Amino acid sequence: MERAVARFPSARTVAVGPHGTHLPGSTRADLAVDHIAVGETDSATVGAVADVLSGVEEPVLCDRSAPHNLLNSPDSRPRPYPNIPLDAFAFPAFDLVPTADYTAEVISGGLPLPGPCGMVLAARGCTYGCTFCHLPFGTRMRNQPLDRVLAEIGAQQAAGLEFVFFLDYVFGINRTFYGELCERLRGRGLGWVGQTRAEIVLKSDVSQWARAGCQGMWLGAESPAIAGTGVHKRVSEEQISQAVIKLRDAGIVPFAFVLMGLPDDEACVSGRLVDWAAGLPAWFGINQLFLRPGTTLYDQLAPAHNGGRTPTTWREVQEVTRHYRATYPADLDAQQKRLTELPNYLGNAIVPAAG
Repeated sequence: MERAVARFPSARTVAVGPHGTHLPGSTRADLAVDHIAVGETDSATVGAVADVLSGVEEPVLCDRSAPHNLLNSPDSRPRPYPNIPLDAFAFPAFDLVPTADYTAEVISGGLPLPGPCGMVLAARGCTYGCTFCHLPFGTRMRNQPLDRVLAEIGAQQAAGLEFVFFLDYVFGINRTFYGELCERLRGRGLGWVGQTRAEIVLKSDVSQWARAGCQGMWLGAESPAIAGTGVHKRVSEEQISQAVIKLRDAGIVPFAFVLMGLPDDEACVSGRLVDWAAGLPAWFGINQLFLRPGTTLYDQLAPAHNGGRTPTTWREVQEVTRHYRATYPADLDAQQKRLTELPNYLGNAIVPAAG
């Protein structure tokens, strides 16, 4: 922001995204911008530019048709800009992007390696209600037209990318949509990785995914005891194991997200989480729980870690997570160190090659 202002001192500055949407005042102060635009990033950007050009000067740019209460708080919240239909947006100019500089885990010879990787979001939203998960696209599924999805993939392939990551939160949740997508991906020479849930894998024809070029799939495994944590993710340890094996047997490399620090997670508290991760026939990545504004879990726990009141600044939000971790009934840093020493920890495989 400092560089932008130095280069264009007379320009008005606008910040968009989840941070400003949830805490507009604090975000505007922290970034020292003229305006915050509230809503889904791309739609809020379009709405904000239109309003600024029309002469709107309010510090918080939003849909001004009516007040909106985003977090069910007693205070009126700015109403997000309405979402623009997904097919109304043009593709990025992929031919102007140094695509080789954008890397992720790609699969070569059945092993994950760092390599150039594009990104596709065929559907936005997630209908599951995990209380710890921040959903910038909301809880309603919105599929892009399949022709557009394929055209976007084609544009990335034309820019030199042979591998993409499907950022859809639950790949395969709509069998008709994703089934047709996979059929249309066959024969395109595209390799890809996606992410989904164990129960979706168990209900899906994952061999169809493999024939369509799927080489890896992430599972939101989190913890073997997550079903008992009260965060509304009722996936059993057995389901996770069966899903990993089903993917592996179909020739798809399984990956698992491991989430440390869930409330009332007996596996994390006891340390069993490490042994479970070690026994997974899958690569795994690690996250420590952050209490995020915009999630139900944050609303439930944040006041207790902030002197009994809801945080109003990002500094206070950061302190909430720090205090939560400090009072957690297990040493999360020590447990993370043990996890990173396991041979199937993805960080031990994804090491950029020299030169």
